[in-house]
Amino acid sequence: MKRLIALLILVAAANAFAQPAEIEIRNGDNAVSALVFGRSGEHIVIALHGAGQQKGLFRPIAPGLVRRGYKVISIDWAAGPDGPGPGLAPLAATIKYAREAGAKKVSLMGFSRGGELAARFASAQPDGDFDTLILLSSYDDQGIPLAKTKKLFVFHESDRFGRWSQVSADKSSEPKQVFALKGGAHGIAALLADKPDLIDEIANTLGRLDSRN
Repeated sequence: MKRLIALLILVAAANAFAQPAEIEIRNGDNAVSALVFGRSGEHIVIALHGAGQQKGLFRPIAPGLVRRGYKVISIDWAAGPDGPGPGLAPLAATIKYAREAGAKKVSLMGFSRGGELAARFASAQPDGDFDTLILLSSYDDQGIPLAKTKKLFVFHESDRFGRWSQVSADKSSEPKQVFALKGGAHGIAALLADKPDLIDEIANTLGRLDSRN
């Protein structure tokens, strides 16, 4: 019986990690729809999907980060073909929410157009405002000139949508880590399939201290 109770507790804990809370974050007269993975955490990761996608995109990644002590807030934003402009206000509102919720560190994780939004927003802020930028198959090609912000680039080297990731990585300042995977796939599922330790790599980067930080 004790073993059964212990097993039920473990299952309940695993379900708690996997089941996010759905909230609305006020953005002036509008609201940002968000999924919050994890109940607490001094290091909050704000996750940004790509064009034509929704906040549930990061369900395969977020629970693993929660188990390692991070809180993940994945938001909906109107990603479109003309750049990250529509996402600037929702992202700013979410960052404000995260800091008011007690975050001591805030990092950004973006996929495809969401990576472009993360890179452009962070590059326009004072160096060191964000702990880490996690750029997955990112659309950005301008580089990130932030010496106090850790950067992790993960992409497939022949990906026709995220082919600019290598260009951005080359232009970006240290500290940075780059994983160019074989193949031309674009999606998160393909990144996880071709780099099975991706969640560990993200968590390790988030937790790594750099002498310039």
